[in-house]
This record gives sequence, C-alpha cells and structure tokens, in this order.
Amino acid sequence: MGYRRTRGLFFGTRRRSLIYMLMTEQAEGFAAGPTKNEPSDQIPLMQWEDAYQKNQSELSALLLVYLFFGNDGKITFSEHRRIKSFLKKEANQLSVYMRNQVASFIENGLSEERMIDIVNQNKYSEQIYDAALTSIKSLFNNDGKLFLMADRLKKKLKSEEIM
Repeated sequence: MGYRRTRGLFFGTRRRSLIYMLMTEQAEGFAAGPTKNEPSDQIPLMQWEDAYQKNQSELSALLLVYLFFGNDGKITFSEHRRIKSFLKKEANQLSVYMRNQVASFIENGLSEERMIDIVNQNKYSEQIYDAALTSIKSLFNNDGKLFLMADRLKKKLKSEEIM
C-alpha cells in the first residue's frame, strides 16, 4: 500500500474559504456580537427576556419539587422522572447552583415555609409565578390536588405581600 495523502483538494478549498470568511468584515456564521443591521436598543430587551426566562425556569423547577413533595410527603419514581425530564429540557436556563439546590430539595424535601423564603429572597413577581405554573401544568397529569396546592401557595404569598 502506498502513502495516502491526508490533505487533498477539498481540505485546501475549505481552508481557503474559512480564512476568507474570517478576514471579511461580515463573516457569515462567525459574528460574535450583534450584526450591523440590528439596532442597539434591542440588546437590553433580549437580556431582559433571558433573565425573565431564567427566573421562570428556576421557579418552575422549585414549584415542581414543592408540589410533588407536598402532595404526599415524598417524591415517587414517576414524579422524579417528570422532574428530571423538565430539568433536562430547561438545562440551558438553570445554573449549576440551582440544579444542585433542586437536587438537594428532591432528597430532603421542600416545605412551604422554605418555598416562601425562596420566593421572598429572589423577589419573584406574580407574572413569573403564573408563567412558571403554566409551563409545568402538563407534568401534573390533571391532579387536582397539585393545582389546589399551587393556588394555596399563591394566596399565601399574596397575603404576606411577597408578590
């Protein structure tokens, strides 16, 4: 067998096109910041939406653990699977700290007082609470007790003027 060339004609043309794209002003697919067509006033709006989405995901994860644990005092295997699937779906929105905190709450439980403290510390608004509850409703499997617990928690948060 003869020596096989590892870098053929395709490699050279691909390399040249990459170098050309990097050297031009508007390298397609390589833009690090906002493009020239995008107005600068849109950037703070995107950051606000990202923060809102992050807060909603964090509160959704905490609500899932609180509701599933408060339902019967433990988290069953099927509830654990539902929480895990939600965490996988929202992995890019949740920080490592929040994922570790949710994991510890899954093991040790999350009481109503602790949930109220967390909502108070993070200053979640009523709109974020409603959006978080809406995003996890599909995981409840039409269990009315979970809806009642969520409604009772919301009323308690309103009565203590946290939200």
